[in-house]
Amino acid sequence: MVLLEAVAARAVVVASDIDGYREAAGGHALLVPPGDAQALADGLHQALADRESSDPDARKARLDEGAAWAAHWSMEHLAEWYETRYRSVVVRPGP
Repeated sequence: MVLLEAVAARAVVVASDIDGYREAAGGHALLVPPGDAQALADGLHQALADRESSDPDARKARLDEGAAWAAHWSMEHLAEWYETRYRSVVVRPGP
């Protein structure tokens, strides 16, 4: 959840490349091999360098895309999804 919250907040995310994070990030995070301190340092350096050198509009667009991805996993969205499914099973048309 922390990864999704960071992406939703339009933060640049550098995290371990593990199944759960990979799926949650949906391509909106820089993932590095787990347990590799040098890869983590390099990833953080890359994220900071990108912040300084990349086109601000392109960077904003990438962060906005990530936020839109994270919104798909918001509790509000998931609650609506579950409610729709529950109603389709529990609520039946009258006689």
